[in-house]
Amino acid sequence: IELMIGATTMAHTALEAFANEIIPDDYEYHTNKRSEIILEVYNKEKIERYISLGEKLSVILPHILDVTSPKGASNCWAGYKKLKNLRDRLIHMKSFDRKSSGPDQETIWDSLIKAEAPLRRAKAIIYYFTKKMDTKPQWTTVCPIK
Repeated sequence: IELMIGATTMAHTALEAFANEIIPDDYEYHTNKRSEIILEVYNKEKIERYISLGEKLSVILPHILDVTSPKGASNCWAGYKKLKNLRDRLIHMKSFDRKSSGPDQETIWDSLIKAEAPLRRAKAIIYYFTKKMDTKPQWTTVCPIK
């Protein structure tokens, strides 16, 4: 269980690092985040700090790499959502998940035991983007994990 907790946290962190690394230094993201009227402009530093990973993966990276958004249209997005949900449940653990329960009640511990390897979920979403890149990160060409 300890290894799955670490793997889940690190896989999510790797996705965040990947997304932040892909964003060019001079990129600006324009959005009506807090108001329908006011257009907000985020530079790379503000994107890294204030924009959620989900928005980076579903809006910003597709725009930068000129690919369709993986959101809702691919298996890798479903895997990302499961990874994010599990990570969020670990980081923001509620009392319900810490309680002892029977086999028919889903808890965080049940989810950890039954979860697909977190690195496979993270790698799937990373590969969704890198398959369209002219110059792929070198590690993606030699990574032995399928």
